Amino acid sequence: MTFEEEIVDFTNALVSKKRGITTEETNKIALVLPFLRFLGYDIENPQELKAEYSADVGVKKSEKIDLALFIENELKMLIECKPANVRLTSNHQDQLYRYFSVSEVKIGVLTNGIVYRFFTDYDNPSRMDDNPFLEVDLRNLTESKIESLKLFTKDNFSLEKIMEHVEELKYRQMIHNALLEEINYPSDELIHTIAKKVYSGKLTKPRIKYFEKIIKEELKDVFDNDYELDPSDIITIGEEMEGFYIVRAIVSEVINSNRVSIRDRKSYCGILLDDNHHYPICRLYFNDLDNLIVAFFDSMQKDKHGGRVEERIVINNVVDIYNYKEKLLETVKSYDKMK
Repeated sequence: MTFEEEIVDFTNALVSKKRGITTEETNKIALVLPFLRFLGYDIENPQELKAEYSADVGVKKSEKIDLALFIENELKMLIECKPANVRLTSNHQDQLYRYFSVSEVKIGVLTNGIVYRFFTDYDNPSRMDDNPFLEVDLRNLTESKIESLKLFTKDNFSLEKIMEHVEELKYRQMIHNALLEEINYPSDELIHTIAKKVYSGKLTKPRIKYFEKIIKEELKDVFDNDYELDPSDIITIGEEMEGFYIVRAIVSEVINSNRVSIRDRKSYCGILLDDNHHYPICRLYFNDLDNLIVAFFDSMQKDKHGGRVEERIVINNVVDIYNYKEKLLETVKSYDKMK
C-alpha cells in the first residue's frame, strides 16, 4: 500500500475512537501517540519522545509541554494536546508560544487528536507565528494535506524542506487572498486586460464601465460556483451526504426529488435546485465537524455583487436540518415561481 492509502485507512480507524474521550491524558494515549507511531516515531523510546517536557530556562517549572519529539538527540517538535472534544482556538497556543521564545525548536503542534495545527517562527525568529502554517483535520484528508504530512514523518523529516514548504504555503495563501480580492473587487488593470482580449474597438470610459459590470459578474460566477483550482482535493464526507439526503427528502414534498443535486466545494457543500448554482437550496459548512453550520437562502436577498445572501445557522447534529423544513420549502417554492 502507498503512504496515501495507509494514512487514509489508519486515520479512519483512529477517528472512530474519538467518541467518549474527554481528558488530555486519554486523548494522548488513544489518538495522539498512535498517530506519531504511524508517522514513524518510536513512542516507547524516551530518547525520542519525552512526555511532560520542560525547558531549562525561561518558563515556569509548573508549565510543561505535553510531548517533545527528538531526532538524533535534537529537539524537533513540541506538541501540546487538548481533549478530543475541545475545539482548538488561539487561546490554547499560549504554552507553545512561550516555549518558542526560550528554545531552539522550530515546529510547534497544537492538537486535539483529530485536528493538528502546525506552527513555526517564519515571521519573526524565536517568536511563534500567531497563525498555523498548516492545519490538518484527520476526518477530511486531502491529497495536498497528505503530501504536507509526509514532511513530518521521521524518515522524511528535514527542517530545511519544511521551511521551504512553509514559505510556499505562505505565498499560496497570499496569492489566494489577492485572487479573492480581484474576484470581488477587480482592479482597473484586470478589467482593461480582460476587455482587450474580447473587444477590438477603442476602450472608452463608457465602454470600460460596460465591461466592468460584466467582468465582475462573470468573475464571481466562475470562481464562486463553477471553478475549483484543485478538484482532487475535494472529499464529500458522510455527514454531507446525510445532509443532502435529508434536504432532498424534505423538499420532495413540493418538487420532484430528482431536481435536487449536490455540488461539493472546498469550503462548503452546496445543495442546488436543477443543478443550477443560481438556485442554491442550502449550503453545508461541515469541514469542522465540531462546528456544523447550514446556510439558508429563503430571504431571497442578493448582495451588491448579485450573489444570494445566506443565513448561517449552527446545528448540533446533521438531523437538526429537519428543524428548518419551512425554510427549505420556502426556498424551492420561490425559485419555482421565478422560472
